[in-house]
Parts: sequence; structure tokens; C-alpha cells
Amino acid sequence: MIVMPYLSNSCIISLVEKMTGVMGFSGKYDEYSFFIHTYAASWQVMPFSSVLEVKILKYEIKDLRINMGELLTKYIKLI
Repeated sequence: MIVMPYLSNSCIISLVEKMTGVMGFSGKYDEYSFFIHTYAASWQVMPFSSVLEVKILKYEIKDLRINMGELLTKYIKLI
């Protein structure tokens, strides 16, 4: 039996960007891939422990919220 492999995350993100015209997700995925996937160099004893990390997270969540809003608006129009 032949089983097709799942598409990679970056492939799905690129496909969604291409289909909807909402850009910015693949760049964010590439930027944060190092922190999302476990590498010994990215380990921290206490994650999100600095004020700078919290402020950056706040900005990134705001940015992601705008992109997700655009994406959901285009998706709802398709339905």
C-alpha cells in the first residue's frame, strides 16, 4: 500500500498565502521556527522571563491578529 506523506507546514502556509493573497505567514513561520522546534541552543531555564520578550510577544501577537483577521475575512467571503 502506498501512503502519500503529509504536506509540510511551510508548503501549506505558502498554499494558503497564494490562494488568499494574505501574505506574512511564511515569513513569521521561518522567523520563529527556531524557537518553536526544540534545539539545544534555544532552551531557556525560564521562557518569557525578560521584559523585552514580553514586549516583543505583545507586538507579534498584534501583528498575527491583523493577518489572521484578513485571512478569516477572505475565507468567510469564499463561503
